[in-house]
Amino acid sequence: MTTSAITSSGKPGTTSSEAWPPGKLLRLTGAIGPLQEAALVGTMTWTLLQAGSGTTVELSYTVGGFRAGGFRDMPTVVDGVLRGQLARLKAFVETGRPGRPLPERE
Repeated sequence: MTTSAITSSGKPGTTSSEAWPPGKLLRLTGAIGPLQEAALVGTMTWTLLQAGSGTTVELSYTVGGFRAGGFRDMPTVVDGVLRGQLARLKAFVETGRPGRPLPERE
């Protein structure tokens, strides 16, 4: 499935998704956030694993391509964003509330 959406920057973006096996894996392909402005592509994989009476979520995001200035600063920034998203997802699943929202950009 391919979806088109308006990104947070107000520009159109496209992401393709695949879920196989259903309920256990979701894979999204496309650049997210600040990666959209460079010649990059990323693949994000969400894997759901049974863990006792609960579920463990594994998230990986692999990026490749060209970015002027290189990638030195990007892993830390992207990792922080993804960790925040996972923390909000965990809070939502456990409490019904996603936790503190991110501050709005100016």
